[in-house]
Amino acid sequence: MEGKMKLRLEELRNKLGLSRRDVHEATGISMNTLLHYEKGGTPSIGQVENIAKAYNINPAWLLGWIDEGQQPQPLETVVEKIIYVEKEGCRLPPYWNNDNNGRIIKWKESRRAFQRRTI
Repeated sequence: MEGKMKLRLEELRNKLGLSRRDVHEATGISMNTLLHYEKGGTPSIGQVENIAKAYNINPAWLLGWIDEGQQPQPLETVVEKIIYVEKEGCRLPPYWNNDNNGRIIKWKESRRAFQRRTI
């Protein structure tokens, strides 16, 4: 695993045409530490995540845990929306009582008596 991290970090830098200084500025990891990683040192999970986020790659690829055709793949963002239904048969969306910022609006219920007209 350590050897793959070393090779993949170098591959990433070479493919993107970056120097260690560029990686340092994008990730906040010191240049000496980056050199240590490229010579086979083991980074912490936090450091791997910093590099992966900065260059939009999969951290598992960077560590050598997965092989994706020897190419760094961009991460995909998955967005889920969970909808809670309070009453079945109601056609109101679940956010009917929220304003644009997601805060709940306080509603007052009023009931008016309607008279039927007979013609």
